[in-house]
Amino acid sequence: RSLLELPDPLRRWGVALLAERCGEPYPPGRRVVDELLRQLGGGPRARCDWGPGRALEARDGRLRLRSQPEVPTLFSYTFEIPGTVRVPELSLTLRLDRAEVSPWMFRCQRDMTGLRLAVPDGHRLTVRNRHPEDRIVPFGERDSRLLDHLLSDRSIPRRERDRLPLLCDAERVLWAPGVALAEPCRIPSPPSRDGSVWRAELIR
Repeated sequence: RSLLELPDPLRRWGVALLAERCGEPYPPGRRVVDELLRQLGGGPRARCDWGPGRALEARDGRLRLRSQPEVPTLFSYTFEIPGTVRVPELSLTLRLDRAEVSPWMFRCQRDMTGLRLAVPDGHRLTVRNRHPEDRIVPFGERDSRLLDHLLSDRSIPRRERDRLPLLCDAERVLWAPGVALAEPCRIPSPPSRDGSVWRAELIR
C-alpha cells in the first residue's frame, strides 16, 4: 500500500529499496516494474518474474521478493469437478465450483474467473502447462489462435509462459489465467438459468 501511495516517479525507487533490503546486487528492470504496477492497477494481488529463480509477489497488502523453483518441461493434473487440484510445481491450488452469477465475473481478474461450462458434476478437467499446438478462441473473438501467438501479443515473458496453469477440457483450453478466457465459456447476458456457471480460482 505504501508503494502505491507514492507518486509515480518514486515507485521504481520503492521497488529498488526492496531489492536492496533483500540483498540483491541490482534493482529490477523497467519492464519488470512496469508489469508489477500494471497488475497492481487491477487489484491487490500481483506476481511477476524477476530474473532466474526470483519473483515479485504482492499479497495481503505486502510486496515480497520470493525465490521460485524451476518448472519441469511438462506438468499435468486431472481432477473431478467441483473440486480442487494442487499444482506443487507452481505452489498453487486450482479450485472449481458451481456459483451464482456475480458482477465480478464480467470484469478482468488475474486469478479468478467465471465461466459457462455445460458439464455434469464429476466431469474431469485438466490443469497443465502449454503444448506447442494449443489453440484458444479468446474472449470477444470469433477465430481460434495459437496460444503461443496470443501470449506473445500480450507481452507475457517467455519464461512465464511455461508456468501458466491452463485449465483444459480434454485438449480444449478453457482458461489461461491472467491472459484469456475462451469465448465459448463466456457467461451470456442475461445469464442462463441452467446451472452451468462455474467459478475457477487460483489459490497461491
